Amino acid sequence: MAKFGVTRLVRRGETYWFRMAVPRSLVWRFNCREIKGSLKTSDPFTARLRCRRLSNYIDALLCAIRNMPELPSTKIRSL
Repeated sequence: MAKFGVTRLVRRGETYWFRMAVPRSLVWRFNCREIKGSLKTSDPFTARLRCRRLSNYIDALLCAIRNMPELPSTKIRSL
């Protein structure tokens, strides 16, 4: 049986982190090339759930940002 990993999920020591690259077309709006943050857990099951939830939220945010060119980058960072 194939084993599927969760992309954007990274383990540092005992803690799991979320990490993803910002699409090149949006780097100038985010003022960064990468989005990363601690998932604040050492449990792999909890980390996968949190990573998927955060990944879905950020993907929806990226779609919204593409459709709102007038949105300032300071507001994007707060979202």
